[in-house]
Amino acid sequence: MTVMIMLGIVIALMSTMLVGINYSQQDNRFFDKENTNAMRGFWSLIIILVHIPSVYQNQIQDMLGSFAYIGVTFFFMTSAYGLKMSLRNSQNKLRFWRRRLIKILVPCITTNIVSIIVLNIIEEKASLSDVVHINDWVKWLLVCYGIFEIVNIVVPKEKNDKYVCVGVLGFSLMIYILKMIGIFESTTWCSEIFGFVWGIIFASKKEEIYDWINEKWQKKVMTGFIGTLMIGICYLKFKNILFLGDYVLKIILGLAIIFFVLILNTRINLNNRISRMLGKISYETYLLQWTMIPAIGCLGLKESGVYILMLYISIILVAYIVNGVDKKIFEILR
Repeated sequence: MTVMIMLGIVIALMSTMLVGINYSQQDNRFFDKENTNAMRGFWSLIIILVHIPSVYQNQIQDMLGSFAYIGVTFFFMTSAYGLKMSLRNSQNKLRFWRRRLIKILVPCITTNIVSIIVLNIIEEKASLSDVVHINDWVKWLLVCYGIFEIVNIVVPKEKNDKYVCVGVLGFSLMIYILKMIGIFESTTWCSEIFGFVWGIIFASKKEEIYDWINEKWQKKVMTGFIGTLMIGICYLKFKNILFLGDYVLKIILGLAIIFFVLILNTRINLNNRISRMLGKISYETYLLQWTMIPAIGCLGLKESGVYILMLYISIILVAYIVNGVDKKIFEILR
């Protein structure tokens, strides 16, 4: 039964990406909001699979979940890309940062309120002080924002991008070393945070990258696919090697997969109602998974596939409702 359900989930996940796609040789929608939202929605569902409790894990879930770090890398990338592109068009920096932080922190608070209610219902400890809890990934994103803004204040404009990238690289290496020697024990995204670097570079060089990819596109698709496959094989073989495997190769593979996606996106557009909806609620989906995972576990389900299906349905439903509340709050605070 689990195998059948998981195959159905795989088909559903692929459908969110493939249904409604269109091919165009001259594409003005390269990495636009609709395309990036569709991809964020897809990756938010993949990320859930890596956090499934061991009692409910299965081979298909484990295989798909192994790609979850690519999704986190993509989240960092789109955040950096959106940050730079939006700030470029903003006339008031103070107002820009106010709205940006509201969009990041309000969903944290609303999902925390949901978490407190749900966790107390299932008799897990949760206090009102948890309302102001900030998700660890969000903290890393805020660090990136801090590096970005400090560099923009201190460094001449023409050198901004280089020093932002250096700052993020330095932070990543510092945390990796601290964790390696046992000083830092929290969850880390040392390789995934490089998505922020790719996003900054991509925002600055988007037109040049598009023109380069578009020239001899079919050849670059084949080269990108083969190259990504070879790097993936190397990563699987050497991923347990300290630094070169679990850090450097992981970063390179993340870049390779994302760049391959960019190559495809120059000609192939993602566009359907489901992917657009999943993209809009992707942030709430990400934040709510740690609440819904134990909540669905309390139902006493025995089949891995049934548990994962119920988890997906519950997270998407609650995330959709919370997203609606967040939108109302954004309108009030605008």
